[in-house]
Amino acid sequence: MDAQRSYVAASAGTGASTDSVQLLRRWLLALLVLGLVGTVTELILLSHYEQPLQLVPVVLIALALVVVVWHVMRHQAASLHALQVVMALFVLAGFVGVVAHL
Repeated sequence: MDAQRSYVAASAGTGASTDSVQLLRRWLLALLVLGLVGTVTELILLSHYEQPLQLVPVVLIALALVVVVWHVMRHQAASLHALQVVMALFVLAGFVGVVAHL
Protein backbone atom coordinates (compact mmCIF):
# COMPACT_ATOMS: atom_id res chain seq x y z
CA MET A 1 0.00 0.00 0.00
CA ASP A 2 2.85 2.38 0.78
CA ALA A 3 4.35 1.69 -2.63
CA GLN A 4 1.17 2.92 -4.28
CA ARG A 5 1.20 6.11 -2.26
CA SER A 6 4.84 6.78 -3.07
CA TYR A 7 4.14 6.00 -6.71
CA VAL A 8 1.29 8.51 -6.82
CA ALA A 9 3.33 11.07 -4.88
CA ALA A 10 6.31 10.62 -7.18
CA SER A 11 4.07 10.95 -10.23
CA ALA A 12 2.48 14.15 -8.93
CA GLY A 13 5.67 15.86 -7.79
CA THR A 14 8.23 17.77 -9.79
CA GLY A 15 11.96 18.06 -9.53
CA ALA A 16 15.18 16.22 -10.30
CA SER A 17 14.58 13.35 -7.87
CA THR A 18 11.16 12.67 -9.38
CA ASP A 19 12.66 12.63 -12.87
CA SER A 20 15.32 10.14 -11.83
CA VAL A 21 12.73 7.91 -10.14
CA GLN A 22 10.58 7.96 -13.27
CA LEU A 23 13.62 7.16 -15.42
CA LEU A 24 14.53 4.27 -13.15
CA ARG A 25 10.96 2.93 -13.35
CA ARG A 26 11.02 3.11 -17.15
CA TRP A 27 14.35 1.27 -17.26
CA LEU A 28 13.04 -1.42 -14.90
CA LEU A 29 9.91 -1.90 -17.00
CA ALA A 30 12.03 -2.11 -20.15
CA LEU A 31 14.29 -4.67 -18.48
CA LEU A 32 11.22 -6.64 -17.37
CA VAL A 33 9.82 -6.66 -20.93
CA LEU A 34 13.18 -7.73 -22.35
CA GLY A 35 13.41 -10.57 -19.84
CA LEU A 36 9.83 -11.68 -20.48
CA VAL A 37 10.24 -11.70 -24.25
CA GLY A 38 13.54 -13.57 -23.98
CA THR A 39 12.09 -16.14 -21.60
CA VAL A 40 8.96 -16.80 -23.64
CA THR A 41 11.10 -17.15 -26.77
CA GLU A 42 13.30 -19.72 -25.04
CA LEU A 43 10.28 -21.62 -23.70
CA ILE A 44 8.72 -21.81 -27.16
CA LEU A 45 11.99 -22.92 -28.77
CA LEU A 46 12.31 -25.65 -26.12
CA SER A 47 8.72 -26.82 -26.82
CA HIS A 48 7.70 -25.99 -23.27
CA TYR A 49 4.03 -26.43 -24.13
CA GLU A 50 3.67 -30.20 -24.48
CA GLN A 51 1.83 -30.68 -21.16
CA PRO A 52 -0.84 -28.40 -19.67
CA LEU A 53 1.32 -27.52 -16.64
CA GLN A 54 4.07 -26.34 -18.98
CA LEU A 55 1.76 -23.67 -20.38
CA VAL A 56 1.57 -21.84 -17.05
CA PRO A 57 4.73 -19.73 -17.55
CA VAL A 58 3.86 -18.97 -21.17
CA VAL A 59 0.37 -17.77 -20.21
CA LEU A 60 1.73 -15.77 -17.26
CA ILE A 61 4.29 -14.08 -19.48
CA ALA A 62 1.59 -13.15 -22.02
CA LEU A 63 -0.55 -11.78 -19.19
CA ALA A 64 2.40 -9.84 -17.78
CA LEU A 65 3.14 -8.25 -21.15
CA VAL A 66 -0.49 -7.15 -21.47
CA VAL A 67 -0.44 -5.66 -17.95
CA VAL A 68 2.87 -3.87 -18.59
CA VAL A 69 1.46 -2.31 -21.76
CA TRP A 70 -1.65 -1.28 -19.83
CA HIS A 71 0.50 0.25 -17.10
CA VAL A 72 2.69 2.15 -19.56
CA MET A 73 -0.35 3.51 -21.39
CA ARG A 74 -2.46 4.52 -18.37
CA HIS A 75 -0.25 4.87 -15.25
CA GLN A 76 -3.19 4.12 -12.98
CA ALA A 77 -3.16 2.65 -9.51
CA ALA A 78 -5.25 -0.25 -10.86
CA SER A 79 -2.62 -1.11 -13.47
CA LEU A 80 0.11 -0.96 -10.82
CA HIS A 81 -1.90 -3.26 -8.57
CA ALA A 82 -2.48 -5.67 -11.48
CA LEU A 83 1.25 -5.67 -12.18
CA GLN A 84 1.95 -6.50 -8.53
CA VAL A 85 -0.58 -9.35 -8.62
CA VAL A 86 0.97 -10.81 -11.78
CA MET A 87 4.45 -10.62 -10.23
CA ALA A 88 3.14 -12.46 -7.15
CA LEU A 89 1.69 -15.10 -9.49
CA PHE A 90 5.16 -15.47 -11.03
CA VAL A 91 6.60 -16.21 -7.59
CA LEU A 92 3.90 -18.80 -6.95
CA ALA A 93 4.41 -20.35 -10.39
CA GLY A 94 8.15 -20.46 -9.71
CA PHE A 95 7.57 -22.62 -6.65
CA VAL A 96 5.24 -24.89 -8.63
CA GLY A 97 7.86 -25.12 -11.39
CA VAL A 98 10.58 -26.15 -8.94
CA VAL A 99 8.35 -28.89 -7.55
CA ALA A 100 7.38 -30.04 -11.06
CA HIS A 101 11.00 -30.24 -12.17
CA LEU A 102 12.01 -32.24 -9.10
